[in-house]
Amino acid sequence: MTLSQCYAFLEIESTATDEEAKSAYRRKAKLFHPDLNDNNSGQFLNLQFAYETIINARNIHSKLNVFDEIFLKENYFKASDTQLQHFQRLERRYRARKIILLKKQKQQKVINDVYDKYRFTWRFPLVLFYVFIATFLLVLLVYDFNAQVVSKSFHLVSKENLNYNISEFTDNFIIVENEKFYVSKDFYMSTQKSDSIIINKTPIFNIYKTLQISGIGWDKFETIHSFINEAFILVLLLLFVPFLSMFFMKPNFIFVFVFVQYNFYVLPVLISYVLFVDYRIIALLKYFKFFQS
Repeated sequence: MTLSQCYAFLEIESTATDEEAKSAYRRKAKLFHPDLNDNNSGQFLNLQFAYETIINARNIHSKLNVFDEIFLKENYFKASDTQLQHFQRLERRYRARKIILLKKQKQQKVINDVYDKYRFTWRFPLVLFYVFIATFLLVLLVYDFNAQVVSKSFHLVSKENLNYNISEFTDNFIIVENEKFYVSKDFYMSTQKSDSIIINKTPIFNIYKTLQISGIGWDKFETIHSFINEAFILVLLLLFVPFLSMFFMKPNFIFVFVFVQYNFYVLPVLISYVLFVDYRIIALLKYFKFFQS
């Protein structure tokens, strides 16, 4: 007997309440009770089966709260299965779902604990401060790399080839203004000791961009290779992440284990690199006239 047949046997709708199902059962029991007619014993057993099937299915449904409709579909209850087999199968699925639900609840509790420590303590104002600094640096770097470069001329102090093999010209570098610059073979061969070398820097952070040497009717440029130059777009994206995280503040896995951890541990290192490597903080303060050169 399928679930829909159970409802039909009791002559009630699937939306009927438990009280209505019980009343229908009692009404039918008076008709099919074996004490009234021995021939009704089979019908009475069917009545008990139908009533218990409906009540047990509803009990499991209420326990699960989010019970899959497949459990209550007519084709789920096979005519060849007994009532015990039906509900043993349902119970196994219910327990499996419950285990998964408990695991998710534990994971969510860990996430909520981390989120609460982040969102409702002194850590959140600290991250807001980091976000302000990172966004400020992001704007400054974009402006700095697109502004007119500052050019200064210096004399070439020395030039060397670390491989000591003039045919290969590997690891070529020149020293200008006490700075060592690795250059290409072409630029290396174009320079002579005491030549005038023009260094082009950004105006705010004094980041080296290019070297320039001039002759009669020609100019030769050499791009200076450094992390900030090579990974400029990456640095901008990393500085933009904390600002982006302010729009996705929810206690979920991605936010807690990506944004929160990044803002606390990676971002301070990135800010320190941008500000303090090559004394950029000094150049920045001078640009805003905190120091007079």
